[in-house]
Amino acid sequence: VFQLPLGTGLVEHPNFRVRVFKFNKDQKIKLDLRQDRLTTIIMCKGSLNVAGTENATISEFNTLSLQKESSIELSTEKKVEFLIVD
Repeated sequence: VFQLPLGTGLVEHPNFRVRVFKFNKDQKIKLDLRQDRLTTIIMCKGSLNVAGTENATISEFNTLSLQKESSIELSTEKKVEFLIVD
């Protein structure tokens, strides 16, 4: 498991930011969340397994919104691309 880097910034605004992430298969990524904001993961390619307060799988072209979680762990089985809006 490694700490999630900042990703590639697409939009930086005082109220939100949009970042894109690309990872290879069989990766585990720890994501620390901003607790004061809603975090939305938007899957562009592949699927992610999310472990946190609740476990979920996000498949391609779907979203998952998280609120007030301090961190989650993401795992991949194939190459993935996703956006994070927070």
